[in-house]
Amino acid sequence: MLQLRGRLHLDLLIDNETMGVRDAQAPLSLSKRSGESYQHVLLKLLGFVLFYHPELQVEVSAGQHHKPDLVRFDARGEPVQWVECGLIKRRKLDRISARNKLTFIDVIKATETEMRSYARSTRGHLRAPERVRYFGFRRGFVDELAEAVYDHATVRARVTGPRWDALVALIDDIELHTPVVCELGQGE
Repeated sequence: MLQLRGRLHLDLLIDNETMGVRDAQAPLSLSKRSGESYQHVLLKLLGFVLFYHPELQVEVSAGQHHKPDLVRFDARGEPVQWVECGLIKRRKLDRISARNKLTFIDVIKATETEMRSYARSTRGHLRAPERVRYFGFRRGFVDELAEAVYDHATVRARVTGPRWDALVALIDDIELHTPVVCELGQGE
């Protein structure tokens, strides 16, 4: 996987059937912080595309102990959607889901296998599992995205289906496809 230095500035053109979005233009700047992997940065990009909403924000404090990778707030300033990408400890996920009673908590993993394994590991360990959703992609997709995306790229992204069925990204002449696998948290 390529390594990112500094910031990634992207011009996104998003069609997202799941979110009811068509032809949204969204500039997005993502920074790779010290100790952060390029994969983590790309998972934030994918989260932004999957859950696109004009009010979705990247790396903004929610006024809590934990800081989300992506978040969207209601009119009172309370999170209505909290997105965590990559590595997240079960204890942290439990605290976030227990505290934010009106919030969807979305966990994004690089692969379906990683997502399913993590979702299984949280069973019986979350006080509010019913609001947690887990997402993953086909093996190799994030690595292919890393090879295709570059600073100042224009990314045309399309999410299809009523429940995030698939994602297609077009960067220059490179078209990448993946199913999007979603697993809902279960009440205990």
